[in-house]
Amino acid sequence: MTSPNGKVRRIGITMRVVRAKNYNEPRDALARDWATFLSVATIGIDWLAVPNIGERVIEYAKSWGLEGFILTGGEDLGISTLRDKTERMILEFAVSHKLPVFGVCRGFQMLQTFFNGKTQPCSQDEHVSTRHDVRLLDDAGTITNVNSYHSTGIPIDGLARCLKPLAVTLDRKLVEAAGH
Repeated sequence: MTSPNGKVRRIGITMRVVRAKNYNEPRDALARDWATFLSVATIGIDWLAVPNIGERVIEYAKSWGLEGFILTGGEDLGISTLRDKTERMILEFAVSHKLPVFGVCRGFQMLQTFFNGKTQPCSQDEHVSTRHDVRLLDDAGTITNVNSYHSTGIPIDGLARCLKPLAVTLDRKLVEAAGH
């Protein structure tokens, strides 16, 4: 399902689990901002929301011809065992088929734990519902300001061995972005 020029044409994006008021049923949800972001960031690529369905997600990904994935944020690891299972299955599938995966916040934490890296609690004052500076590990050491909603961080000395840090906190204790 890859285009003739070898680029990805269809990606799946994971969703958080939410509970609707007055309904006793979990629902999968995606913040509306994702549609806006994806329309700009993925021009020429179709995207499809991926439900939290555990092991069945592999058949879902195959039937829809998904060629890459975005693991989104929201909820800590361990809050929804079904979401955790779904995303782990996606990662197993992606790794075995050499498909690209982009992890955002919780999604990055999922990648980190999948590859046997460590996570740790981080400062509520500096990382939860705030903005803070990070240093890009580019040639210029660029500093940029990012939003932050996470209470779990990735220590630089605990980064999964297969990942390379791309951005760190100014004190260089936590990894804010990594690549493979």
